Amino acid sequence: MFSSKRQVAFKWTAPDTDGGSPLTGYKISWCRQIDSLGNFGNFVDLVEIGRPQVRSFYLTTGLTTGQKYRFRVTARNAVGFGVPSTHIEIMPAEAPGSPNTPTLTALSGSSIQISWTFNQTLNGGTPIIDYTVYWD
Repeated sequence: MFSSKRQVAFKWTAPDTDGGSPLTGYKISWCRQIDSLGNFGNFVDLVEIGRPQVRSFYLTTGLTTGQKYRFRVTARNAVGFGVPSTHIEIMPAEAPGSPNTPTLTALSGSSIQISWTFNQTLNGGTPIIDYTVYWD
């Protein structure tokens, strides 16, 4: 799986069994997180893909940075669609912006305190989990 600011690409493998009839395609379904409690809406069909021997990947675009999505794939044969795969969950994001200029406060002759602020709207769509401080 690959995701970036507004798109996700993923691939899958054929199911272990074709149900006794050759595969004729796949259906990709998706849903998105609908509230801050982590609840998701119902899965809806996104696309059907024929020629399963040729194609087992999909790229979807137009996603919203910072929005969680779930995707699943369902195989089809001459009888119909099988059981959907386990879903994958992604949240498109990009690299965050820079923190504001740090301030240095001398604590003693051999130590300093470094502090900074960060505008959370520049977080790239996901929470900041840590910072790395460099000096020379």
